[in-house]
Amino acid sequence: MTLAPMNKRYISQKDAAERLLVSTGTVRNLIKDNKLEAYRFGNQIRIVADSLEQYIAQQKIATPL
Repeated sequence: MTLAPMNKRYISQKDAAERLLVSTGTVRNLIKDNKLEAYRFGNQIRIVADSLEQYIAQQKIATPL
């Protein structure tokens, strides 16, 4: 069993979906594909906020000069 780091900030799947403008199902798929770091707390899944920010940053499209 992996213990969740205590010094990190966590957000819900619903909040992550709203931030990304996608469904919670898409967020679950991102977690399953290891694109978002997440932990289970009881019956809830929480996403590491820094992981979400890194994912957003990776989605940037390069603009031509």
